[in-house]
Amino acid sequence: MKLCRYGQPGHEKPGVIDSDGKLRDLSDVVSDLTAETLAQAFAADIDSLPLVEGEHRFGVPVAGIGKIVAIGLNYRDHAIESNLPIPTEPMMFMKALSSLNGPNDEVVLPKNSTHGDWEVELGVVIGKRCKYVSEEDALDYVAGYCTINDVSERHFQAKISGQWTKGKSCDTFGPTGPWLVTRDEIEDVQNLDMWLDVNGKRMQTGNTNTMIFTVAQIISHLSQLFTLEPGDVLFTNDAWIGTGHLWDVNVLRPVFYQKVIVGYTLSISHLPDIGGRGLSAENVDIYEDGLQIPICKLFSKGRCNDELVGLIRQNVRVSEQVIGDLMANVTCTKVGEKLLLEFMQEYQLTDLRPLAQTIVNYTEQAMRTQIGEIPDGVYNNEIQVEAFDTPVTLKSSVRISGDRLQIDYTGSSEQLRYGINVPLCYTRAMSCYAVKCLTIPGIPNNEGSVQPVELIVPPHCILNAQPPAATGARLLVGHFVVPLLFGAFSKAVPDRVQADPGMLNVIHMTGQRKDQRDFSTMFFSSGGLGAMNGLDGQSATVAPANMKTMPAEIWESMTHLTLVERRFRRDSGGAGEFRGGLGQTLTLRNDTGRPVYVALLGSRTEFPARGFSGGRDAALRRFIIDGEVAHPKGRYVLHPGARITVEDSGGGGFGDPHARSHDKIQSDIAAGFISETAVREVYSLSSSAESPAESEPG
Repeated sequence: MKLCRYGQPGHEKPGVIDSDGKLRDLSDVVSDLTAETLAQAFAADIDSLPLVEGEHRFGVPVAGIGKIVAIGLNYRDHAIESNLPIPTEPMMFMKALSSLNGPNDEVVLPKNSTHGDWEVELGVVIGKRCKYVSEEDALDYVAGYCTINDVSERHFQAKISGQWTKGKSCDTFGPTGPWLVTRDEIEDVQNLDMWLDVNGKRMQTGNTNTMIFTVAQIISHLSQLFTLEPGDVLFTNDAWIGTGHLWDVNVLRPVFYQKVIVGYTLSISHLPDIGGRGLSAENVDIYEDGLQIPICKLFSKGRCNDELVGLIRQNVRVSEQVIGDLMANVTCTKVGEKLLLEFMQEYQLTDLRPLAQTIVNYTEQAMRTQIGEIPDGVYNNEIQVEAFDTPVTLKSSVRISGDRLQIDYTGSSEQLRYGINVPLCYTRAMSCYAVKCLTIPGIPNNEGSVQPVELIVPPHCILNAQPPAATGARLLVGHFVVPLLFGAFSKAVPDRVQADPGMLNVIHMTGQRKDQRDFSTMFFSSGGLGAMNGLDGQSATVAPANMKTMPAEIWESMTHLTLVERRFRRDSGGAGEFRGGLGQTLTLRNDTGRPVYVALLGSRTEFPARGFSGGRDAALRRFIIDGEVAHPKGRYVLHPGARITVEDSGGGGFGDPHARSHDKIQSDIAAGFISETAVREVYSLSSSAESPAESEPG
């Protein structure tokens, strides 16, 4: 039996091809061809069905498809032709449902496409719930087979993100059909001829007998993974598909409406501990960073995976806090699900895709419009960032051409045997953040806002580190992507950029409180923001991030360390017509009565925040433990009563300091932000204020 769906997009009717090759209507038997109605369609008396005259468009032969799972490089002759090793297990990737297309519908290459490609594939339609099946029984779960043109954009696939899905999931990239041939008509699925013509020219011929993994093997393999159902919650901390290091957990919940997935809610948070050696820039590989958890179910149909929770609990130092934070993320996804469903009900929506696509399209157009206002050209920049023994180099080449923007990081240093490596996902996030800041900050964060931005990041460079690289302290290099790009853009749009920031400072601490309860947590401080044209930089403000300073009382109660002092650091901001923000000076004292293990995660100790357009550089950061200067990325033991002092860096200044107004200088003196010495030597003025200049700002 050959089943099909015919008619205009969105209005297809169920049909069947009879023994004479004529189309007959199935509408009196089933309303549509779905997994639930296939059995009824199979039982229909074909000869009694009404004939459908004339020419008709064919759609995808089955409606209500839940997911498209594809197997890459599964034909032996193709692997040999491509000079690639034979896979040892199926190479799985996903295609977006929006890629589905009628077999004869137009394939539309996306904007900026340069390397469109095609591949004829055998499509296998699963007819019933399939979970943990053997190879012997696998074909019993097949409803039928069809042909699929697996269209790809090879540049998107290999060059932009390094992930296949991006080059495989564009709209219209999955022409399917014209019909579904039921399993009973296929004598041997591993001996089917296939071919593909492009513009009337035969481009592919092949046979399923060259498959590396048979259909039965593939079905059995995939059935060992997971089926998404209401109440499921997925969880991973994979550094390369998450946010760049193991401490950030990603908790995802599929949202169902009328038994169909309409969206997902995602919650991400930073855990206090994930095992290993703890958070440290000195870790040499991902295994020292901690416990790696691949994508798996934390909840299945609403039931918690107690074995997974037990595994996590057994491998972390502060289990109650870690598990509590993890479950808080689960609750966040549940609240998100509730709000999303309430939204759909309020506006009587059954499908969010049209609305989502409208928002994405609007966002992309807005971003392209703003990019188009930047003068065409190539803008290069290079900076040094302190590592351990020798600094690393970050290079960027920004190419603007109309509404297209390409960022090439070729020439940046190779990845290191230290925990400051940056996965591509983090580099992409920082890159897009910088572009948004300089173009249109207020638009939504979605695919549309990043679609016009192409990245070239060579594998194994420090901005595209490959496993098993340690990535725990990826912020120490990754955050510098923003000032790197600001420096490049300053040559194109100087009035939009901000001078360099003083950067975030992190101290990871592990120990015991006075009551012998374990703690593992981080202390954050921050340097000043860089100034920009018309605006002084904010003092002691995190960039590029959205973190807030933890109140001293909460910190002290959690750790039993005392925050002895915290004040603005005078003269730390770079001078300029617009002054850079001040860093801060703070001191922590170990009052736990026990040793506390400290990992410093600091920068700006060798290379200051640069000023722009004549503005001065800011002061450097320093770490002092009991009077001795400490390595900014080292591990130390803070003994009872010992103190650690941080003198944070400031932000760079903007514009000639001699152009700064006299009123602003006097205001800075009165607030204690600058000293009389700075007034004389930098601004070439004498101070009229007295006592405030002689005391540190509070």
